[in-house]
Amino acid sequence: GSGSGEYRFVGGNNYRFVGAGNGDYLPVRKIPRPERADFYTSTVGFKTRHGRLTADIRQTSLDRNLWSSLDDADNEGVFYNAAYGHDWQWGERTNRVVLQRRMREPTFWTRERLIEPDQNRMYLVPAGFRPAENELIHRAEMSFSPANWIRLSPHWSRLEYQGRFQSSLGAFGLEINPNNRLRLTTSLRSLESDLDSANASRPGKARAIRSDIQYSLFKDVKALAGYEYDHREYDYAGLPAGLRFDRYEFRVGSVTESIRYERYVEDSLESAWFSSGERDRISARSTRQIGNLNLNSEVTWQSLDDRTARRTSFLGRATVTYADTPAKLQAQSSYVISQELRNERGITYFEVEAGRGNYSYEDGVYVPDPFGNFIQVEELLSEQAEVRRGEKSFQVSKDVTLAILRFSSSIKEELLENGKRTIWWVIPFLTDESQPYLNLARRYDSEIRLIPWRNFYAVNLAISDEIELRSVAGRGNQRRDSRGSVTFKQAAGTFLLEQSAEYFSSNRDQYYVGAGNVDGLRISGIVRRVMPVIELSGGGAVRRAESENQERSRLYSLLAGVRIKALGRGEVRSDIELYAQELELGSSEYGYLLTDNHNGKRGAIWTVGLRYGVRQGIQVNLNFQGRHSDERTGRVAGRGEVVASF
Repeated sequence: GSGSGEYRFVGGNNYRFVGAGNGDYLPVRKIPRPERADFYTSTVGFKTRHGRLTADIRQTSLDRNLWSSLDDADNEGVFYNAAYGHDWQWGERTNRVVLQRRMREPTFWTRERLIEPDQNRMYLVPAGFRPAENELIHRAEMSFSPANWIRLSPHWSRLEYQGRFQSSLGAFGLEINPNNRLRLTTSLRSLESDLDSANASRPGKARAIRSDIQYSLFKDVKALAGYEYDHREYDYAGLPAGLRFDRYEFRVGSVTESIRYERYVEDSLESAWFSSGERDRISARSTRQIGNLNLNSEVTWQSLDDRTARRTSFLGRATVTYADTPAKLQAQSSYVISQELRNERGITYFEVEAGRGNYSYEDGVYVPDPFGNFIQVEELLSEQAEVRRGEKSFQVSKDVTLAILRFSSSIKEELLENGKRTIWWVIPFLTDESQPYLNLARRYDSEIRLIPWRNFYAVNLAISDEIELRSVAGRGNQRRDSRGSVTFKQAAGTFLLEQSAEYFSSNRDQYYVGAGNVDGLRISGIVRRVMPVIELSGGGAVRRAESENQERSRLYSLLAGVRIKALGRGEVRSDIELYAQELELGSSEYGYLLTDNHNGKRGAIWTVGLRYGVRQGIQVNLNFQGRHSDERTGRVAGRGEVVASF
């Protein structure tokens, strides 16, 4: 609280000591508060030839702090939904009537979605309305056909918050099919609402109409013309406000090709009506198959005119797939191009539930940790720029007699207006890193497996290269990570042997975690013995890394592992790494890339995991991880989950 603390927040993760009573924060340790949630559900149904009755009754009890008894009186909430429905045949069409009453207390809490996603818009509920009263909905609707070529659909419903707000909706739908080629649909909707604000009645109203005409020009070609009008006006805050729009749509096409045009005109009400936007959009799509080649494409052009400016944008998508099963060859390439206004985006970290993240915060740096408390996300910044956005991906796979070849690439780029693209951009795995980008991310992965033997390949080569460019506050930031490895595998009886050598290189600006240039090499050897119930493994590894500041790390690891079958439907797996590290440090603090996230001169990293299939489709997973070193307090993290498949 203001004037109650000793520290002031100065941005980022930094707080400055300013003396007792001069700040807003205190250094305290947050203790997780225990919560409890109880759910009770009961359903009943009754069906006769006159219809069916159903009732869904639920109750919840949510205590957000078991240490405190304050406000426990409002922890419980009730929800019920009672409905009557009846279907009957009239000629060749099925007719239906539905009556419904639903009530939800404001203290009812659930993880399920029990309301329609568009309910607030449907009933013209005020923006930000948070009722303290029960929500009550009555609904009556019917769908019947007096003849085979016509269907009528009347609807009435009412939303009410016990005198605080009420809204009544009436609608009528009509569908006419005079023949197999022509189909006409129309719907009308009228709404009246009232908000009780400061003992004053604040009215609202809405009127809407939508009509479509669909006609079959040929056997597989259909044409559609549609019109929609929506008018919403309300006086919830003492000043008139609202919105109205006209939307026109024309579409013609078949299953494989189509073209569509849409015009949208919108007016807003703020004391008086004014034009707030116009949009014209043209879209086309095509799907074709030529032998082993599949082609899918879609393009959209849009012109948007609002009160500030007129902007045009373009979006194109294309996917090309080639599959030759006898030749064991598969290839796929996809493209997305667009012209649009984009925000600058930085990197930030969000704290999540303990053990659910993949980063930990240590010594002012977020370091990778599979049992961490933070996740890395994109952060939208205020600066904007007009960009030509492009995304490309490419995958190719080829199996030959003694080898498997794999290659994949992924490129996402936002080219600034002063940048240029040449015809070579159509090659799916090429990009020009010298161009000015708002954001660029590119990754290559390739793999070669040689000489199949038993259930593995004797020689395995893998290469990956990843680059990222970001423009943040007018400054370019770059990182590049490259790796290459070769792995040899052999087998002798029940013994499996594996040797590998990996080269890695990282070059990162100060904006990124693990900034600086780090290069290194890791060599390892593993021996496994596979037996019917148990598998044992052991080996060692040597890792050497060096930074551009002549900082060096030599890491020596002793590796061991065991995997045991448990009770026929599960397994227990455990791995441990004991390491010793030699460090030659300069003036700067070493990062996790230099040490491979191994702290101190000596330490251990271990994991223990249990996977057990309780029954078909249900599995229990328990995992524990420990990290220990001579320079850090030991840390043990545990995680348990039940996974069910449906």
